Amino acid sequence: MVAKKRKKRKVVKRKVTKPDESVHIMINSPLHSRKEILRGAMDIVALLKRYERVKVIRKEKARALDDFRTELRAINKLLKMVRIDEMPLAMEQLMKVKDEERHLVFAKPKPVKQKVVKKKVVKQQPVAPPVSRDPLDAQMEELKKKLASL
Repeated sequence: MVAKKRKKRKVVKRKVTKPDESVHIMINSPLHSRKEILRGAMDIVALLKRYERVKVIRKEKARALDDFRTELRAINKLLKMVRIDEMPLAMEQLMKVKDEERHLVFAKPKPVKQKVVKKKVVKQQPVAPPVSRDPLDAQMEELKKKLASL
């Protein structure tokens, strides 16, 4: 059998170009640019703080919702056991029921008197900002100091 000849591919060598030696560029107003960068960093830190608060609130909400559902299940279970519709006493008879110490269990509700509340004017003293241990707060304060020094 005759072997077929393979075509040789041409190898193209590319010239390796060196990047420019200069790494620096000129900025027309470096102070303005630096201030803008610091302001942007401060905005990012504020957004991170808000996000952390939202995460905490979501966890608290989920925990409260679980507690609520647990209590609701317990109430529904008790409601099924009692079945208020099937109670033999009428409302008049319920008002006469007394406990072991001969006190009425169900008393007639008394009308509630509305009180007039007077508001007192209290002078508020200026409160010093709270010292926080949060690293985001520390970063925010540091950025504010840098921005003020520029």
